[in-house]
Parts: sequence; C-alpha cells; structure tokens
Amino acid sequence: MLRKLRDMEGELHGCSEILRLQADHLDLKDRQKERLVRELEAAKVKIKKLEENAEAARLAHMEYKYIIEIMQLRIQELEGALNEEQGSRREAVSVVAKKGFEETENAHERGKEV
Repeated sequence: MLRKLRDMEGELHGCSEILRLQADHLDLKDRQKERLVRELEAAKVKIKKLEENAEAARLAHMEYKYIIEIMQLRIQELEGALNEEQGSRREAVSVVAKKGFEETENAHERGKEV
C-alpha cells in the first residue's frame, strides 16, 4: 500500500508538472496574443492614417490640376490679347508710315513745282 501511495504521489507530481508546463505555455500564448492584438491595433491606426493622407494628397492633386487649368486658360487669354494689341500696333504703325510717306511724297511734288 505504501508503494502504491508512493507511485500515486509520483504520478501526481508528474501530472502537477505537466499542468504547470501547460499553464506556462498558456500564459506564453496569452502574452503573444496580447502583443499581436496591440500590433494589429497599431497597424489599423497606421492604415487609417495612410488612407487619410492618400485622400488628402488626391484632393490636393485635384485642386492643383484645377488651378493649372485655370492658369492655362488665363495664359491663352493674355496671349490672345497680346496678339490683338500687337496687330493693332502694327496697323497703327502702318497707317503712320503711310501718312508719313504720303507727306514726304507731297513735299517732294511741291518741291518739284517750285
């Protein structure tokens, strides 16, 4: 009976050791799970921030594209106005030159008559 009791004590000690090892293993797994949950939450926050930044960048790109289009239209308007002004100046210079030529020609004719 004493031997049986010792065998049972040995078996109990072995079972206790197995239970302690399993408890340690479960504790380790719980800590790993908690760490992974924290990492997952941090990754979710980072993803959300990146998505917000991407959206802000997309909106800024659209705004700059719109501004560039407006500037291109304004440049075209200014080029058109400049071309029109240059045409008007050429025409005015042409008229003045023609008058000057006619006056010179008239003076020359009067000089011949004298």
